[in-house]
Amino acid sequence: MSSRARAETNASARRLRSRNIQHVATRARHAPAHRSPRRARARPRFLLLLRARRHSLVKAPKPPPAHASPLGQGRQGMEGRATASVRVDGAPAEATLCGGELRWRRGGAAGERALSLEREVLGVEARGKEVVVRAFVAAGAARARSCASGAGTGGKGAGRRCRRDFVLEMTDGEGAAAAWGERLARCLDSFGGPKRLFVLVNPFGGRKCAKKIYDMEIKPLFEAAGVSITVQETEYQGHAREVASSLDLGKYDGIVCVSGDGVLLEVVNGILQRTDWEEAIKMPIGVVPAGTGNGMAKSLLHAASETCSVSNAVFAIIKGHKQSLDVCTILQGEKKFFSVLLMTWGM
Repeated sequence: MSSRARAETNASARRLRSRNIQHVATRARHAPAHRSPRRARARPRFLLLLRARRHSLVKAPKPPPAHASPLGQGRQGMEGRATASVRVDGAPAEATLCGGELRWRRGGAAGERALSLEREVLGVEARGKEVVVRAFVAAGAARARSCASGAGTGGKGAGRRCRRDFVLEMTDGEGAAAAWGERLARCLDSFGGPKRLFVLVNPFGGRKCAKKIYDMEIKPLFEAAGVSITVQETEYQGHAREVASSLDLGKYDGIVCVSGDGVLLEVVNGILQRTDWEEAIKMPIGVVPAGTGNGMAKSLLHAASETCSVSNAVFAIIKGHKQSLDVCTILQGEKKFFSVLLMTWGM
C-alpha cells in the first residue's frame, strides 16, 4: 500500500472513532434519570440499610419477660464495681461485685468462681467479719449442703441443684462485711422477689407427702432466702377456696399452693368470688408440684426452660418470676366457676 493510501485509511479510522465517541457522549447526556450516577450510588446505601435493619432485628436484645425485673442490673450498675480482699476456705482471694455478679479468685484462673445473684443466690447475711452467701447452684459445681432432684424428669441428675453456703471473710473486718452484706441485699431486693408468703399445703394430694415435701425441701429454701412464711394446711375439699375468699391479702406478697392442680383451682375460684376480685386477682399465685398430675407447675416451668421439680418451682417463686394466664368462666345454670388449666364436659 502506498503512503498516500495509508494516510487516507488512518484519517478515515480517526473520523469513525470520533463519531463513535460523540455518539457515546450524546447517549450519556440523554440517559434517563434513573441511570444517573447519583441514583446508582443510592442503591447500595439502600441495600445496606436493609441489611442493617435485618441485623438489628436479629441482634437486638429481646424485651424482658413478664417475670423479669430490669432493676436488677440497674441498681447494681448505679453503685458501680466493688472489690475487696477476702479469705475463702482459709485461702486469700480477691472478691469483685459488678453487674449482678459476685466473683472471687484464688491463685489463678483454676481457683476462680462466679455467682449470678439473680440465677444462683437465695440470700446473704453479714456475720461478724464474714459475708455468708446462701446459694442454689448446679449439683456438680460444688459440695452441697442438701440436694433436691428433678421430680418426674426421669433423667439421672437432670435439673439437679444444691444448696451451698459460700463464706467470704473480709480482710478489712466487720465494717467491710456489713457494707458488702447491705450492698448484696440491695441487689437481691431489686429483683422484686416476695418477702411475705401465705402457703397452702394439701396433705391429702398425690401420695399424701406434701407436708413432708414442705418440711424437707420447701421450708429450707424460703428460710435461706429470708422469706417470711405463714402456713395453712387444707382440711377438706373446698377449704382453700374458703381461705382465699376471706384472706387479708394486704399482709402478703403472694399465695403458694403446695399441691397438685386442685388447690390452685380452688384458690383462683376463691379470689374471683371476692367482692374486691378486680384487685385481688393481681395477687401472684405460686404452685409447687406435690400432687398427682402437677400440670400447671410443669407448664410454667417448661415455659421458663426449667426442669419440673419442687426446688426449681420454689426458686422461681423466690425470685419473683411471673407469667400471666387466662381464666375461663363457666356458667352452669345459676352456678359460676372458673378454670385456668383444663375443662371437660359431656352430653
